[in-house]
Amino acid sequence: MKPLKHGAFANTATGYGKKTHYANPSLKYSPKPSKAELKTPKEDDPKSQQKKVEDADTDLNSGFGNYLRSSQGVEMMKMFIFANTIMLILTMAWPQVKLQYIWFMQWWDSFKEG
Repeated sequence: MKPLKHGAFANTATGYGKKTHYANPSLKYSPKPSKAELKTPKEDDPKSQQKKVEDADTDLNSGFGNYLRSSQGVEMMKMFIFANTIMLILTMAWPQVKLQYIWFMQWWDSFKEG
Protein backbone atom coordinates (compact mmCIF):
# COMPACT_ATOMS: atom_id res chain seq x y z
CA MET A 1 0.00 0.00 0.00
CA LYS A 2 1.33 3.43 -0.96
CA PRO A 3 1.71 6.08 1.72
CA LEU A 4 -0.57 9.10 1.40
CA LYS A 5 0.97 12.43 0.48
CA HIS A 6 0.48 15.00 3.19
CA GLY A 7 2.36 17.90 1.61
CA ALA A 8 1.12 21.47 1.45
CA PHE A 9 0.40 21.21 -2.28
CA ALA A 10 -0.89 17.64 -2.42
CA ASN A 11 -4.46 18.46 -3.41
CA THR A 12 -4.43 21.99 -4.75
CA ALA A 13 -5.04 23.47 -8.16
CA THR A 14 -1.33 24.11 -8.67
CA GLY A 15 -0.80 20.54 -9.74
CA TYR A 16 2.03 19.76 -7.34
CA GLY A 17 1.65 16.31 -5.91
CA LYS A 18 -1.04 15.28 -8.36
CA LYS A 19 -0.73 12.41 -10.78
CA THR A 20 -2.11 12.96 -14.23
CA HIS A 21 -4.60 10.32 -15.24
CA TYR A 22 -5.27 10.17 -18.93
CA ALA A 23 -8.53 8.75 -20.16
CA ASN A 24 -6.87 7.99 -23.47
CA PRO A 25 -3.30 6.66 -23.08
CA SER A 26 -2.42 7.71 -26.62
CA LEU A 27 -2.72 11.38 -25.57
CA LYS A 28 0.29 11.08 -23.27
CA TYR A 29 2.73 11.25 -26.10
CA SER A 30 2.93 13.73 -28.94
CA PRO A 31 2.53 12.26 -32.41
CA LYS A 32 5.62 11.49 -34.43
CA PRO A 33 6.52 14.15 -36.97
CA SER A 34 6.01 13.27 -40.59
CA LYS A 35 8.88 12.83 -43.02
CA ALA A 36 8.07 16.17 -44.63
CA GLU A 37 8.41 17.91 -41.27
CA LEU A 38 11.74 16.22 -40.62
CA LYS A 39 13.24 17.47 -43.87
CA THR A 40 15.28 20.60 -43.33
CA PRO A 41 16.25 23.07 -46.03
CA LYS A 42 19.69 22.63 -47.46
CA GLU A 43 22.34 24.60 -45.61
CA ASP A 44 24.23 25.21 -48.86
CA ASP A 45 21.41 27.28 -50.35
CA PRO A 46 22.72 30.90 -50.45
CA LYS A 47 19.19 32.35 -50.59
CA SER A 48 18.19 30.71 -47.31
CA GLN A 49 21.42 31.85 -45.66
CA GLN A 50 20.91 35.42 -46.87
CA LYS A 51 17.33 35.36 -45.59
CA LYS A 52 18.52 34.14 -42.17
CA VAL A 53 21.07 36.98 -41.98
CA GLU A 54 18.46 39.58 -42.96
CA ASP A 55 16.03 38.22 -40.37
CA ALA A 56 18.72 38.35 -37.68
CA ASP A 57 19.60 41.96 -38.59
CA THR A 58 15.95 42.94 -38.53
CA ASP A 59 15.44 41.31 -35.13
CA LEU A 60 18.50 43.03 -33.65
CA ASN A 61 17.62 46.45 -35.03
CA SER A 62 14.02 46.59 -33.94
CA GLY A 63 12.39 48.05 -30.87
CA PHE A 64 14.38 48.89 -27.75
CA GLY A 65 17.67 47.53 -29.12
CA ASN A 66 17.46 49.91 -32.07
CA TYR A 67 16.80 52.83 -29.71
CA LEU A 68 19.79 51.93 -27.52
CA ARG A 69 22.05 51.87 -30.57
CA SER A 70 20.98 55.38 -31.58
CA SER A 71 22.85 58.48 -30.38
CA GLN A 72 19.87 59.52 -28.25
CA GLY A 73 19.82 56.09 -26.58
CA VAL A 74 23.54 56.28 -25.81
CA GLU A 75 23.11 59.72 -24.23
CA MET A 76 20.19 58.50 -22.13
CA MET A 77 22.26 55.51 -20.99
CA LYS A 78 25.05 57.88 -19.92
CA MET A 79 22.55 59.94 -17.93
CA PHE A 80 21.15 56.78 -16.34
CA ILE A 81 24.62 55.64 -15.26
CA PHE A 82 25.38 59.10 -13.80
CA ALA A 83 22.08 59.18 -11.88
CA ASN A 84 22.61 55.62 -10.69
CA THR A 85 26.05 56.57 -9.38
CA ILE A 86 24.61 59.51 -7.45
CA MET A 87 21.91 57.27 -5.94
CA LEU A 88 24.52 54.68 -4.99
CA ILE A 89 26.61 57.31 -3.23
CA LEU A 90 23.59 58.71 -1.40
CA THR A 91 22.28 55.35 -0.24
CA MET A 92 25.54 53.57 0.56
CA ALA A 93 27.98 56.31 1.59
CA TRP A 94 25.69 58.88 3.21
CA PRO A 95 25.34 57.05 6.57
CA GLN A 96 29.13 56.81 6.83
CA VAL A 97 29.59 60.47 5.90
CA LYS A 98 27.00 61.44 8.51
CA LEU A 99 28.84 59.40 11.15
CA GLN A 100 32.15 61.04 10.25
CA TYR A 101 30.51 64.47 10.54
CA ILE A 102 29.20 63.63 14.02
CA TRP A 103 32.66 62.47 15.12
CA PHE A 104 34.28 65.58 13.66
CA MET A 105 31.81 67.87 15.43
CA GLN A 106 32.43 66.08 18.77
CA TRP A 107 36.17 66.45 18.26
CA TRP A 108 35.76 70.13 17.32
CA ASP A 109 33.60 70.80 20.39
CA SER A 110 36.30 69.29 22.62
CA PHE A 111 38.61 72.21 21.67
CA LYS A 112 35.96 74.82 22.47
CA GLU A 113 35.52 73.53 26.03
CA GLY A 114 39.16 73.35 26.92
